[in-house]
Amino acid sequence: MSCTCTTSRNCHLHGGADPQDPRDAEITRLKADYERLRVAREAELGVCEQRCEVLAACRSTNKVAHQEGYIEGLRAYAWWKDGVEYVGTAGQTLEAAIALARK
Repeated sequence: MSCTCTTSRNCHLHGGADPQDPRDAEITRLKADYERLRVAREAELGVCEQRCEVLAACRSTNKVAHQEGYIEGLRAYAWWKDGVEYVGTAGQTLEAAIALARK
């Protein structure tokens, strides 16, 4: 069964596309390019999401490490009076200073 239509865009035998028509070939190529770019973009977004998760974990780790270093500094410079550890010159106890640092 051969096609005798004059416009391949409406032909049920061609499925709406004529491989010989340069316009249809261009549309097919553009659709393939679009799909390839869409898949690449989705993969790129997946990599970006993974990077964001890693950066968030690093920031969280850095914050905890900074906080622990700060507390170690408080302990290093704490001083004793009457069996109680104090920090600074205002009479704040070490326990209160650590609780404040962890907020």
